Amino acid sequence: QGDQMSYPRRNAIVIGGGLYACVIANHLQQRLGSVMVVEQESKLLCRASLSNQARIHNGYHYPRSLQTAYRSRVNFSAFVREYPDCVVNNFTKLYCIARNRSKVTSRQFEKLCSLIGAPWKIASTEHQRFFNPALIEGVYEVTEYAFDSEILGQVLTARIKTVGVETRLQAKVIRADYRDS
Repeated sequence: QGDQMSYPRRNAIVIGGGLYACVIANHLQQRLGSVMVVEQESKLLCRASLSNQARIHNGYHYPRSLQTAYRSRVNFSAFVREYPDCVVNNFTKLYCIARNRSKVTSRQFEKLCSLIGAPWKIASTEHQRFFNPALIEGVYEVTEYAFDSEILGQVLTARIKTVGVETRLQAKVIRADYRDS
């Protein structure tokens, strides 16, 4: 906004500075060189990357899509390996199935977990006490983590800087021209 600036030509411009944008920018820089990330906020990873409650999904939330559940399961392990310093796993994660108006039953949930290899067990009596059995059909203890968004932002910022990705923060893309060389 305000003063419009013109920048030298880049091989790729990534608009947005979230998790996927940073990973893609890193990948493109290593293959194409001359990559720029443009983010309207004052730092990376502070919009959509945070609105998912910083959850590292393990497939449990996608019982009506085997493909999405399985890909989440595979990517869960990949994320944990790739960003170990960002993973927060020191808490108990419970997953509940509603008794009424749910689009999945407990039995379907258990079958999905078995199919994709996602660990689960019936929650302890202590944990089940927190839920009304008239409303909740099943309570499960599952393996799902969160990520520390501040640490992840620092890690990704350092990674793209190390490979030479240029970052423009507090900037909006008004127009981008594509020129085939």
